[in-house]
Amino acid sequence: MSRRARPAARTLRLAATGLCLVVLGGCARGCTSPRPPIHLNPNMDDQPRLTAQQASGFFYDGAAMRPPIEGTVALGDPVEIGPLETGRAGDAPDAPFVAAIPPEASAAFDVPLAVRGEERYGIYCTPCHGDRGDGQGTLRQRSGVASADLRLERLHAAPDGQLFDTITHGLGLMAGYAAQIPVADRWAIVAHVRELQAASPPVPEAAAVPAGEGATGGEGAPAGDAGPPGQGIAEGTAGAAAQPGLPDDPGGTEGPGAASPPDPLGAEPPPSDDGAARR
Repeated sequence: MSRRARPAARTLRLAATGLCLVVLGGCARGCTSPRPPIHLNPNMDDQPRLTAQQASGFFYDGAAMRPPIEGTVALGDPVEIGPLETGRAGDAPDAPFVAAIPPEASAAFDVPLAVRGEERYGIYCTPCHGDRGDGQGTLRQRSGVASADLRLERLHAAPDGQLFDTITHGLGLMAGYAAQIPVADRWAIVAHVRELQAASPPVPEAAAVPAGEGATGGEGAPAGDAGPPGQGIAEGTAGAAAQPGLPDDPGGTEGPGAASPPDPLGAEPPPSDDGAARR
């Protein structure tokens, strides 16, 4: 075969191969066949499943139907809500708070309720209220934002249901913990708070450290800290006091010559414009 005939034969073979592929592809797409199609990956088309009331060797009880998780409520079924879930003695939103922890709360744990509460308190409450409930937690030490002193007289006298309601719905700067802490654990935290109060004498409202003091409570201030009288159980305060020279501070001075706030990094503030002009 001559050299000129070789490219032509190669082209003819390629064309024949392409034509065969087109014909075969067209038949595969448009021709009918009594045989089932070929599934290269049938995982998404044919999945094993179990029907109702069917036996199954996969589960330990031999039944395909699985029982619902404990506590599951069917759609449309009424949900009974009582003092255990609300902390109140009635169904009305303004019903009085229960005075003591419901006995059903202790049935959820194998350990005493206060022991469980100490663990939960350390997870959710210590960062703000401190280990002793004095409000000197990490939040207070690092940001100066005051948290309520759980040893205050009014909190000693508050019913257990009110403490539970505050944990559930929050108050002031404190957010509610209903989504994070189950009902029984909230009552356990209340039990631990009562133990903290029993270990310390009640703190008068007048002895509460005002908002804006440092982590040590300021000179002459007690270690306990809470917002001003009249705030809620776990209500924090607005944070540090207003700085001199700001519009919110009636005692400050605005304009040239006002004192600059201290630099948190310890650097000295730059001289004011008036001082530069006088020099």
